[in-house]
Amino acid sequence: MAKKEKKSFNPGTTVDHFDPTELETEELVYKQKTEHSDYTPDTNADPEGAEARLPQNTGKQFPERVHRDYLVRNGVVEVSQGTIQACMAIFDTKAETAMNLTDEQLPKYEKEVEAIVEGKKPLLFVDAPTSGYNMLSEMTRTWAEFVCAIYDYTSWSRQLNPELDQPESFIALETKMHELGRKARLLRDSSKELWVFFNINGKFSLERSRVERALEGRFQRLADYYNNKYSDSTIGKEQRIASSDFTDSIVESV
Repeated sequence: MAKKEKKSFNPGTTVDHFDPTELETEELVYKQKTEHSDYTPDTNADPEGAEARLPQNTGKQFPERVHRDYLVRNGVVEVSQGTIQACMAIFDTKAETAMNLTDEQLPKYEKEVEAIVEGKKPLLFVDAPTSGYNMLSEMTRTWAEFVCAIYDYTSWSRQLNPELDQPESFIALETKMHELGRKARLLRDSSKELWVFFNINGKFSLERSRVERALEGRFQRLADYYNNKYSDSTIGKEQRIASSDFTDSIVESV
């Protein structure tokens, strides 16, 4: 069979007859790996919208833990009651627990409680209730920090790969969690011993409602910190303003 002569095509000429056998064809094979250069943003159809949708231009860029522990609405960080209640659930399991100590470690802990008691007594000869309330306030804040440390530790641990080395900051958090647990119980047990010297009516208790208020104050301070630290992008602001204006126009039209 004679080999068919291949015809050349010159641009600008008119083709009277199409013969698919004259085309050069090759097998289409998908690449096994996607290159970074393969990505093309949607700049032709909507250049302004494509720029506004870029992650760095959608508003304030908060750390992942902020979105996990707070409510972020229109670029504003707010306290999450869900997080508060999760911390209080931890408090309920820990409030009356003792230190997990061996028989050899227990005497040292008891001596530390006794040292705190003896150290505070000289301050209670004058205006004992004020000193008592100060110590109870420190106890409450420490318990709030303790349960927050547990919450942060457990939340972070779920995201780590157990087969990899743990970050130093995570190890530091674990150490801080244990130390706060010891401090919280030292303050609780020593305050209980000193209660009769405080001249405060009622019975000693680690009040749940006070710990919850301390937690709310702590998370609110951190929310204010995040709102002040992370600046808003210009495009992010323009997007929200345009969205708000559009919403207002719809409401006015009905």
